[in-house]
Amino acid sequence: MTEIETTISQVTVYPDRARVLRRGKTELQHGPHTLVISDLPHGLDPDSVRAAGRGQAQVRILGVSVERVHFRETPAERARELETEIQNLEDEDAARESESEAVQSQLAHLEELAGQTEIFAKGLAFGRTQVSDQAELLDYVRAQGSILRSELQTIKVERRETAKTLKKLRQELQRLSGARPRRRFVAKIDVEVTEPGQFEADVTYTLGNASWRPLYDVRFWEATAESQEPKLEMTYLAQVQQKTGEDWTSVELVLSTARPAVTGTLPELDPWYLRVRPLPVPKGRPLAQALQAPAAAPVRAEMAARVVPEAGAVAVAEPYQAEVSTATVDTTGAAVTFRVGALASIPSDGEPHKVTVASYWLEPELDYVTAPKLAEVAHRRARVTNATEAVFLPGRANVFAGEEFVGPTELELVAPNEQFELALGVDDRIKVKREMVARQVDKTIIRDKRRLSFGYQIEVENLRPVPETVIVRDHYPLPRHEQVKVRLESAHPKPTEATEMNLLEWDLTLEPGQKEEIRFDVQIEHPRVMIVDGLPD
Repeated sequence: MTEIETTISQVTVYPDRARVLRRGKTELQHGPHTLVISDLPHGLDPDSVRAAGRGQAQVRILGVSVERVHFRETPAERARELETEIQNLEDEDAARESESEAVQSQLAHLEELAGQTEIFAKGLAFGRTQVSDQAELLDYVRAQGSILRSELQTIKVERRETAKTLKKLRQELQRLSGARPRRRFVAKIDVEVTEPGQFEADVTYTLGNASWRPLYDVRFWEATAESQEPKLEMTYLAQVQQKTGEDWTSVELVLSTARPAVTGTLPELDPWYLRVRPLPVPKGRPLAQALQAPAAAPVRAEMAARVVPEAGAVAVAEPYQAEVSTATVDTTGAAVTFRVGALASIPSDGEPHKVTVASYWLEPELDYVTAPKLAEVAHRRARVTNATEAVFLPGRANVFAGEEFVGPTELELVAPNEQFELALGVDDRIKVKREMVARQVDKTIIRDKRRLSFGYQIEVENLRPVPETVIVRDHYPLPRHEQVKVRLESAHPKPTEATEMNLLEWDLTLEPGQKEEIRFDVQIEHPRVMIVDGLPD
């Protein structure tokens, strides 16, 4: 058998796993050989192990097998170092504990010596000791006690610091031991050499506990004297994390959106059966009577319309809107692969590590969007076309205006040449104000109907030094009952867009310092026997 020392050369990371390529060189002589590659991680899929190679030697690969082996010690250099450090510190702490016990014993002896007043009194009575002898003894006890207590305090502080270090090292060892268990794999490659020489063996395998997801840093830059147009810098990042039991050090990193676990089989549907249950019969009513119940059954309170009838009036039930059962749809297309330009290092610590994929400069189209009913502010919007060959995958984007952080947003899938939108924050130089300027209730009852009229006015002012486009959004009530009628009586200027859901939108172009007013009036009519919820205040 020929042991080959290999290093990780390339790693392809998928959303839920990784494929690792190891390479190692050896000299081979003519004849059959078994190449052994040891210390492979315990989390690999044995069925995924493949072998290949190249070199001056002419080699025929006959087969590859994988065996599980057990180690008495954790087969990780850092883990072994930690175990040694922990053992040394535990030995030091045990020595400190012995010192502490010795010092405490000496202190107890001193206290016992200082408390022998009865012996001292007898010595004075028989003339064997003097008062000065007792004073000298007490001074000695006091001095020695101070030294011993100081030494005891020093030992206590040292042991406390040692305990903190031990706790940290044990936690790290526990993490590494979980990532690199004492069970590992060994790959054996059977080859036949027809021409001796140098041979470079490749071993690939897949394993779990690895993933990546896209991240973005988006920075908007205002137009300057040097750059007459605003710019958008989009930095494409990948957040990679792994706990596979092996560190990826200076490897070629490939990021893929393929999902091996999902795409291995085609979907198959089982028959969709309908089942029937007996019609529930209210207590005290025969089944035949229940089946012949009149259509105009009493309406339950919670199924009644959101319209409260006046006293003596008949309530008209509002029909329910049918709910549609929907499924989560994955709009991601074919797999996308990114190859990171520089070599990357991702330790097996389970922590997220950011890797820069690419950086692009894009040209945004800017305008402002405001919905003053929600907030009397204008939001700057950038409409950006993906003028690159890259696919922007769904992910979190941190948006900056220059060096100022605007906030996070979620980016949807953006294909090349597709347009997407970004919010760049609020600009106080676009002033917005909305107020109700008319409210009238017609006291005259016509055809048993009640009529109400409302009017709103919106003011938009551009305090920026350049012309700006402002999109103003508003709405008026949408009735959900056939007997409630709502009409847009007037709108000036005319909305650029008005939808069937009674949503209004104005597209305004304001010169520097220009103020524009929008006015729209709405009329609502409903039977007088109804109390309609949701009317404007």
